[in-house]
Amino acid sequence: MSWTITIMMILLCVTGVLFIRSAQAGEEGALSRVWVSQAVYMCIGLVVYFIVMMIDYRLYIRFSWLIYIVSMVLLVAVLVVGEEVNTTKGWLRIAGVGIQPAEPAKLAMTLLMATFLGSIKIDPTRVFNIIVALVIFLIPLGLVFLQPDFGSAIVMVPVAFAIMYVAGAKKTHLLIIAIIGFTLSLLLWHDFIPGVKLKQYQKDRILSFTDHNRDWQGTGYQLRQTKIAMGSGGVFGKGYMKGTQSRMGYLPKAIRHSDAIVSVVGEEVGFLGCTALLIVYAILLLVGINIGIRSVEKTGKLVCAGIVVILFVHVYENVGMALGIMPITGIPLPLISNGGSFAIIVMGALGIIQSVNIHPKPQKNFI
Repeated sequence: MSWTITIMMILLCVTGVLFIRSAQAGEEGALSRVWVSQAVYMCIGLVVYFIVMMIDYRLYIRFSWLIYIVSMVLLVAVLVVGEEVNTTKGWLRIAGVGIQPAEPAKLAMTLLMATFLGSIKIDPTRVFNIIVALVIFLIPLGLVFLQPDFGSAIVMVPVAFAIMYVAGAKKTHLLIIAIIGFTLSLLLWHDFIPGVKLKQYQKDRILSFTDHNRDWQGTGYQLRQTKIAMGSGGVFGKGYMKGTQSRMGYLPKAIRHSDAIVSVVGEEVGFLGCTALLIVYAILLLVGINIGIRSVEKTGKLVCAGIVVILFVHVYENVGMALGIMPITGIPLPLISNGGSFAIIVMGALGIIQSVNIHPKPQKNFI
């Protein structure tokens, strides 16, 4: 067992609860108690983490098809009976608990791609096998795109490429796929794909990213305020629970404990605090990479690669949104942003990496 992963994970969880509390301090009603529910979810996630860790990861590989099918059913269900939040129909409410099926779908896609490309019977240099892997990737990508949840779709793309690359796919094949994907993106932007059309607010978000001064009181408002909050923290920050941008309501209360949480962190603990936070993430990801490299089986390497990239893209995209180097997409910061179901998924994914680490060899009586 890697205690480094466990310690870094718990450190991030505690930090998340503290800054969620700070972000919504002074609010009334449910918003004032979100940090309590987040703490409860973190405790549940910790239990899930240890349970997942103790089970041989080969069991997840064996049932990866079932996990994938269930995830796809949830993605279809959310399109039919899901709740719309912030223009995205991406939430299901099960037994009173809201879940975002796009999050487990990323992990399900990772497990199935790792299972397929990690098989000793599969040659990843063959075009047919790469096409099969692409189908595994494109089904959840398409369903998530229909919500429309561009943030989760963005995460899936590098995850799929990373798994194919680590599996040994030819670089020429990956380059061709990238060129096709870029071409389709251009056609989508210009509404040249029949039946698929970007909504104006989605284009406005991208245009606001390319021009930070565009419509700064409308679609560019969030970006402007997150940058102001980050910059106003300076080197050392204004102090815990002393951030004026969030206290005075410039950071929208609906997102400052979730998508914009890193701006609260930056304002209150400054550049040094944010740097320390990124170092914790870096340590966590580097340990995950090391476990993948040391895995004796190819599937273990691919699973670790996929999970590490999922977490890396989430961190890069979320922090990048606050700094203006990535478009606004609503991607949460792992274990820091408010979101119970997402936190449990992340901790479960880290448990799988730990499982790869503590189960290097197949058990004789493995089921």
